[in-house]
Amino acid sequence: MNLLPRKVLTLPRHPGDAVRLVAGMAILLACPATVRPDDVGTLETDLFRLVNDLPTALFPAFWVVMQAGNVLAVGVAALVVAATRRFWLAANLAITGIGVWMAARWIKDQVGRGRPADLLPDVHLRGHHDSGLGFVSGHAAVAVAIATMIAPYLGRRAAGRRPSGPPRPWPSRASR
Repeated sequence: MNLLPRKVLTLPRHPGDAVRLVAGMAILLACPATVRPDDVGTLETDLFRLVNDLPTALFPAFWVVMQAGNVLAVGVAALVVAATRRFWLAANLAITGIGVWMAARWIKDQVGRGRPADLLPDVHLRGHHDSGLGFVSGHAAVAVAIATMIAPYLGRRAAGRRPSGPPRPWPSRASR
């Protein structure tokens, strides 16, 4: 005797999900091998400087986006999804988000790399300064996990795309 409807017991899966999972895991496992705990390469330094040297006036916008990767955002996202009565998705979102955050903490301990201010001179620090290790970014990992879990449920309309082709211009979306 099943207490839940059959629809709730299974989740739709696309064959590409397995490919994306394997590719993501390969990238995740390969990246720590390229990171030196006490040194930052030229390309990485240049990319960091490109963002870190932006005007301080942009910090509030960046800060808001960074909060999407805060571990507390997992709970907020799960509650919002649960409010839409997608309880299975909310549970998966919570488990995945916390799991990714824990995996990022484990990778940080394995790699042992400090934050940019510990490794580079003339780093512009803005806002609250976290302590601890810097690689891999827990905020980035959590934000990607949330986006990956929710994106398939948004549909083409929410994503602003036709079945094929570029995003729709605003007037065509507003006219519907």
